[in-house]
Amino acid sequence: MHQTRSAGTLVATLNALHSGKLPSPPRLALHLSSNRAFASCSSTAHFAFVTHLRLLAMDMLSTQKPTSITHTRPQQPADSPAAALPTETLQHILRLALEGEDAWRRQSTRLSFRRVCTLWWKVAEVGTELAVKDTMMAEWVAKQLKAKGGKARRERVRSLDLNIEFHKTTGKGNRLAGLIVACPSLEKLEMHSDNWVRLGTDSALNKPLVAALIRLSKLKHFSYRAPHDFRLQKLADFGKIISSWPNLITLIIPKCCAWSWNEEVDKDRVNLPSPIPIQYLHLPLGAEELARTSTPSTRRSELRLPPSAISTSAPLRKTS
Repeated sequence: MHQTRSAGTLVATLNALHSGKLPSPPRLALHLSSNRAFASCSSTAHFAFVTHLRLLAMDMLSTQKPTSITHTRPQQPADSPAAALPTETLQHILRLALEGEDAWRRQSTRLSFRRVCTLWWKVAEVGTELAVKDTMMAEWVAKQLKAKGGKARRERVRSLDLNIEFHKTTGKGNRLAGLIVACPSLEKLEMHSDNWVRLGTDSALNKPLVAALIRLSKLKHFSYRAPHDFRLQKLADFGKIISSWPNLITLIIPKCCAWSWNEEVDKDRVNLPSPIPIQYLHLPLGAEELARTSTPSTRRSELRLPPSAISTSAPLRKTS
């Protein structure tokens, strides 16, 4: 009952806006930001609110004169209801629409959001987040970013979601590396794969990928998720990559496997030249590695232990 009443309140607000009963944008912003129903309603109410807002925007667009075909961005009168919404209100609406969605849905929502009017185009920040379904698409996107006049687009990308397809294709590593290199300001990189992936300089797939990852000096969040282990043939290579991300905050690799030849164990170590401010660490480690894990900046750790590796003699440090 509370969810229905909250959603009804939000919808009533939009109807009032459409009918002109809320003449001033500041008044609408105050109504949305301070209204208890808006602040405390459930995600169901938020969804109803955003859905109704989209329908309202489409209705407003259909009642206006068509714009010239030479316009690449939507054009609306400055006094139209959609264009009159305060920027802060639009940003909050967009955050609610993107909350809990995967990269593909977030990208689609931004593309829809930007079509309403010029102001909404700016708020949507299209191009800051990219989702790529396979390496062939990665190659195509990289070419678009590297096209003439694409420098601004390349520097705008902050988040990249990459999927590595299961089937084997030649040049896969180069295609992945090409897109990563085309996004020099990347702060968040999420990788997915349905197959085994080895990360190391001795792999035809990953040698160019490692070289590209090392160049991401602004990276803050890295995650790799797959049903199979992420194979690290040389921990030293992994350490080289991590040390090139001085601003790294989140490191998520739920499944990975590292090994070295016995004669190379002493040489194959992760040596970081300076501390990294990691706050969220999710890695599968054995008891000995877990006992040695300690960083003052870590706020949350998820370190998976296989049953055979659990030992009561290993002094475990608890992170908060």
